[in-house]
Amino acid sequence: MLPGSYDCPSCKQPMQAEALARGTIGYSPATYLHVTACPSCGQNLEYRAYSGALELGFTYWAGSMHFEGVVKLAVPGLARAPADGALDLNGERIFTPTPK
Repeated sequence: MLPGSYDCPSCKQPMQAEALARGTIGYSPATYLHVTACPSCGQNLEYRAYSGALELGFTYWAGSMHFEGVVKLAVPGLARAPADGALDLNGERIFTPTPK
């Protein structure tokens, strides 16, 4: 079973997975990663969205960009539009990327 919360790596306060998904502020089509922020300290966090879950992690360079997942959190009802990175939660649009 996936946990529904995780402690922020910066401030150590618990973060709820649904709140992280709802707080999404960006998307990179090059890496297929979304960006959100810790509700307590505002630290930016990267994640990969899945159907029903998000995987928090970080990117690093090792010849090319890599994503290292740290924890996969359950977000029941989360759905991602693969073409543009839009996110829905139980049929409600919670994030739409800004066209470039």
